Amino acid sequence: MLRIRRFVEGDEETYVKVYNEGFSSEEWWSTVDKPVTITEASNLDYDATFLAEVDGQAVGLIDLKNYGDEFHIENLVVIQDFRRKGIGTKLLNKAVHYSKSKGIKRIRAETPVQNASKFFKKNGFRLIKYAFLVEIQDRTYIEPYLNKRLYFEGDHKYWIPSEKEMHFIRKLGVTIKTITKFKVMVKQL
Repeated sequence: MLRIRRFVEGDEETYVKVYNEGFSSEEWWSTVDKPVTITEASNLDYDATFLAEVDGQAVGLIDLKNYGDEFHIENLVVIQDFRRKGIGTKLLNKAVHYSKSKGIKRIRAETPVQNASKFFKKNGFRLIKYAFLVEIQDRTYIEPYLNKRLYFEGDHKYWIPSEKEMHFIRKLGVTIKTITKFKVMVKQL
C-alpha cells in the first residue's frame, strides 16, 4: 500500500537512503550532484519534504522550496525498482496540493534535458526555457552579470545561467565548462 507522508525528525537516515539510491542510477548524477549525508539531511532547508512509502518501505521523496510566488521542486526521486508505478506522480500531486494550500499559484521543476521532461509534461507542466549548469574558474570578469544562483564546492564554482545569459557569456569570451543542460518547466496551479 502506498502512503505519502511529511518528512519528520528521525527520518534523516531514510532520506539519505532514498536520495542516494534513487539518484545514483541517473547518468548525470555524479557530474552534477554528490551523495547527501546524515548531517545534511538533519539540516534540510526546504519548506516541505514528503516521503513515499510502499508497505512501510520508503521508496521516494520530493523537496519543495518557496521562491516568492512559486515553489520549486528541488528534488523528486523514486528508487529505481519502484519507478513507473505512479509513485512519482503521487509525490508530484502531493506537492501541487500542498502548494495550493499555501496560496502558491505556480510550481517549477528543472530537469536534465535527457531526463524526466516527459513525466512533467504528462503531469501538466510546460517548458518555459533552458538553463545550463556550468563550471567557471574565475568569476571576477563576469561577476557583474551573475544571477544569484551561484554555487561553490571547494575550488569549483557552479552557476545556472539561462540560454540568453549563456549566449552573452560566450560573446564575452569567458571560458566555461558546461556540465549539463536543463529544461525549466512550470505548472500553473
